[in-house]
Amino acid sequence: MNVKRLMQNIGYNLHFSSSGRGRYARKKNIFKMTGNHVRLPAMILPLYPKLVIFHNNVEVASRVSFVVHDAIHGVINNDGYREVKVAENKGSIEVFDNVFIGSGTIILPGVKIGPNAIIGAGSIVNKDIPENSVCVGNPARKVGTYEEYVRKHTTAT
Repeated sequence: MNVKRLMQNIGYNLHFSSSGRGRYARKKNIFKMTGNHVRLPAMILPLYPKLVIFHNNVEVASRVSFVVHDAIHGVINNDGYREVKVAENKGSIEVFDNVFIGSGTIILPGVKIGPNAIIGAGSIVNKDIPENSVCVGNPARKVGTYEEYVRKHTTAT
């Protein structure tokens, strides 16, 4: 880890609230974009944070991994069989408005999570998540809609 990345990780994690980390990320331009009301967990920042976009009103729970690249090229390029090198696989991750990402979720490169989406804890997101959906599992699959979730969990006052 280079010094700049180390300092970025330390500064980010010195904020003890999820909303404070979101504000810090926006102020320091850590990600490609960080919208308003973005709440982020304490975490090691992705190797390429500029490949991550957070729109407005996003909540990311603890232990979520934003995987913007893989490292298989290092194995293939050193396996002793090839003269041609394989490029590193990188892809952006975009999280649209009004999204909740549950604890322990892994989001893989090249994924877009549509607006008004809920990702259940422990999910592995390997393809785009449609707007207005609730998705869970490995791989993450749609199990309902955002509005169904809201209706089910709304208490009458």
